[in-house]
Amino acid sequence: MATSRDPKDHPQYQYWSSQVALRNRVLILSSEDMPVYELRHRCTNYDDLLESAEFQALEGADRVAAYHALHYTATMKPLRHREYQVAEQRNQLLEKKAKYEKAQKEIKKLLKEKAIQQDEQEDYIKRLEKINETLVQDNRDWEQVNSVLKTANLELREECDRIRQDYEQALTKIKALEKDLGKEKEHRARLAKNNQSLGSYKGHFNTQKAKNVDLQKEIGTLKVKLQNVQRYAEEIKNPELREMAQF
Repeated sequence: MATSRDPKDHPQYQYWSSQVALRNRVLILSSEDMPVYELRHRCTNYDDLLESAEFQALEGADRVAAYHALHYTATMKPLRHREYQVAEQRNQLLEKKAKYEKAQKEIKKLLKEKAIQQDEQEDYIKRLEKINETLVQDNRDWEQVNSVLKTANLELREECDRIRQDYEQALTKIKALEKDLGKEKEHRARLAKNNQSLGSYKGHFNTQKAKNVDLQKEIGTLKVKLQNVQRYAEEIKNPELREMAQF
């Protein structure tokens, strides 16, 4: 009986997973509140692949593995892309913050080391205020990035749970298909055996039929001989009949 295996090890899973491609990358980053299923449909070629003639031609375990690959990959690819881009933005903000803090330290050091005239002090103050405004904006951006990351992580966990359920369902379907396949193989083996037995019986029947024909012929010959013997016996008993036969 065939043994079950992980759908991810199925050749169709590997192939169809590689066919998923991103689209609308700007939409992936600009739509933080978009549900995961919309990302799958609007930001990948998921629907095109499902409607393709190549996918529609699949059956049984091949179709289950291909669908699982498309569903999983088309879900995870946009999420990972968005997570990567958000992380890049976060790193850029961290670099800006580090530069600002370094600049602040240098400014404080200069203010302590030098007696700066009023004009220069006003200029420094303006620069500090500008830097402070930048920092405030960067902090706002930082908070927004953190909010996006929290939302993305929550959606990712929820989607992982759904994908895990889909995976378990796919595995159950594959086991059922493989069980049906085993039954079908056993049924075909029985049919082949029955056909073989039927062929032997037919050959034996034809042989016996031929023998019966020969026996019928032999019986007919024996009947003729028996009639001749009976007639000869009657002639012996009745001399007149014998003389008539001779005449």
